[in-house]
Amino acid sequence: MEKFLVIYGATPKAMEQWKTQSPEEGEKDMKRWMDWMGENATHLVDPGNPIGKNTRLHVDGTSEEKTNELCGYLILQANDRTHAIEILKSSPHTQN
Repeated sequence: MEKFLVIYGATPKAMEQWKTQSPEEGEKDMKRWMDWMGENATHLVDPGNPIGKNTRLHVDGTSEEKTNELCGYLILQANDRTHAIEILKSSPHTQN
């Protein structure tokens, strides 16, 4: 089995829509995500977390990123890249 780092991205507009969705919509989205994780638990090395704003490290210091289209990650285990893609095709994050 190989391990794959999966990075989820979203536009700033999509992220704003998530912030303004109703609690019911949020619960529905979370249920879909939890169901998918349960169905694929044997492949999830690390189910991941959201990614917030970033601090970029430079040779001469740091800077805060104003925009960030990275919104989450997970570590997936699969036979190969093709298998990993097949698993991810059913993820709620690839259905939106």
